[in-house]
Amino acid sequence: MSNKTPSSWAWMVVHILFPLCPFFVEGLIRVVAFDNTVSQTTFNSATLAMSIGLLCLYVSQSLIKHKLIIPGSDGSDSLAGAASSFSIIAVFSFCTFAVIVMLSALIEDESSMKLIGIKSTVDYFVFSIAIFPVISTIYAQRSFKLSTAI
Repeated sequence: MSNKTPSSWAWMVVHILFPLCPFFVEGLIRVVAFDNTVSQTTFNSATLAMSIGLLCLYVSQSLIKHKLIIPGSDGSDSLAGAASSFSIIAVFSFCTFAVIVMLSALIEDESSMKLIGIKSTVDYFVFSIAIFPVISTIYAQRSFKLSTAI
């Protein structure tokens, strides 16, 4: 019987790298398809929003299932607050994904310049704000000493 040691590196791979894989794979495919050029259309904000939603959902579940070494009201309140925050960000990310997909579909259907401007604004918002859930995930992992058995 082997002893499984907890690993924060494995936790980071499972909870950060895996949820973001679709975003990076899609970008890589587009780079290869567009003759190794990177442009504004290389990465898709809808895929990033969905990936961030998955990341937050995984972290929320990890926080909910985490057992504190020394149980106390402060620690469990912080844990519950962090889990709730990540759940809210996940719901917001999934809703953002739906809005982006809806805007993309409407643009294809109507080719409205107003919708293109709105979608562009939403794209910039998603790309600029996406780093904060990733940083928060790393902070939560370090604060609560979250780990995965390998």
